[in-house]
Amino acid sequence: IDAVVGAGASGSVSVTTPGGSTSLPGFTYIPAPVVSSFLPNNGTSGTTIIITGTGFTGATAVDFGGTPATSFTVVNDNTITAVLGAGTSGSVQVTSAGGSGSLPGFAYGFTPAISGFAPFAAPAGATVTITGLNFTGATAVDFGGTPAASFVVISPNTIDAVVGAGSSGLVSVTTSFGTATLPGFTFLLPPTVTSFTPTAAGTGATVAITGTNFTGATAVSFGGTAATSFTVNSPTSIDAVVGAG
Repeated sequence: IDAVVGAGASGSVSVTTPGGSTSLPGFTYIPAPVVSSFLPNNGTSGTTIIITGTGFTGATAVDFGGTPATSFTVVNDNTITAVLGAGTSGSVQVTSAGGSGSLPGFAYGFTPAISGFAPFAAPAGATVTITGLNFTGATAVDFGGTPAASFVVISPNTIDAVVGAGSSGLVSVTTSFGTATLPGFTFLLPPTVTSFTPTAAGTGATVAITGTNFTGATAVSFGGTAATSFTVNSPTSIDAVVGAG
């Protein structure tokens, strides 16, 4: 007799005819694996996924979206750790001698990468355009470790981010698949004027202004009237010529 196993159970194999029944013990039923959950539910090549369920003993294959795992370890009958290969989104499937079990909902994605940003230096409130790869679904953008005031994912390759309180350092973009960084951002602090000498002057006179963060100054005015000219001597010193005043 050739017989196809049904739902099955371990025990005796029995055959019944009109003349009676006979049986022989020693049959082991191997149930198909059941995948009940997996964490994380997304990842990229090299990510380790923990799969839980039943019937994992003797597993012969683990697939993600139909793509075989690079490797896997059967920890016990209820747990497998599997390393993603090239990967595809879809179902997580475990195969053993008893059959296959699967669970949908796995998302294969790529880690983001930043190739550049402009401008390289900006104050709070300025918009910085970040270019790179795999920005879809970005959850955070930071400048020097300080979160952007806001950001918009224009495309998988472009983000426009508004600088917040800001710090100099790395620009970072975070998605569910990882974090990308690129150094070189300079946070520009607003200038402060602490004193000026003389405190009264006519057109053409030079006034020495002291304070902080004068580097890159683009304008100097007296009472709202632009200086005729000015020279940034240092981050703390400017000499400006009074105009109409």
